[in-house]
Amino acid sequence: MMSHLFDWSYSPDLKGKLLCSACGPAHYKDGSPTKYGKWHNQFPRTFLPKGMFFTNRVGNLEHKETGSDRIMQYAIEAPSA
Repeated sequence: MMSHLFDWSYSPDLKGKLLCSACGPAHYKDGSPTKYGKWHNQFPRTFLPKGMFFTNRVGNLEHKETGSDRIMQYAIEAPSA
């Protein structure tokens, strides 16, 4: 992704990071819409407690405290918009 083309005003700390379709910038700098900023419905969306997981050496999400990669046991309700 060419991060300099997008409007990052919604969350400057995300600029340059690899993001899912829902977290990506919804607008280019010129104000025109991107294909990002909304969930794509390719698979069920799971919400997890922020800051409690990291990507392990094989590419899976792993719980920081327990070492478990069974993320569904930590799923939380979707945050309200």
